[in-house]
Amino acid sequence: MTRRILVAGTIAGVILALGETVLNGLILGPDWEDIRFELGLGDLSPAGGVLFFGATFLLGIVFAFLYSNLTRGRIRRFLMAALFLWFTVFLYPLLWLGVLGLFPPRVLVVSGAWGLGESLLVAIALAWILDERAG
Repeated sequence: MTRRILVAGTIAGVILALGETVLNGLILGPDWEDIRFELGLGDLSPAGGVLFFGATFLLGIVFAFLYSNLTRGRIRRFLMAALFLWFTVFLYPLLWLGVLGLFPPRVLVVSGAWGLGESLLVAIALAWILDERAG
């Protein structure tokens, strides 16, 4: 794995981590408090927070590796990468949570829409860094 992929993956991880912090802390914070209360769960432990944060950065690096190995044209690569991230990380899990009725529709819809925006931002950052192959 090249240094460029690691840098791009770290930047992707920062975008994802910031996006998730804004979404789940600021936008959906009260909703998540209600859900935790209804399920009888306490607050997220510090260790759990570190695990989620680390996994988000790892996701960014994996996504950068995937992006760098897609070989089609630039626009197609960008769209495929963004849709892959959105589907696997956001849409698919949210659909199952919706089918199981575990979370209210507002949380699922807002999370899914936000995730699409996050996925596009990550793909833009990766395109900017990794498609500069001449350098």
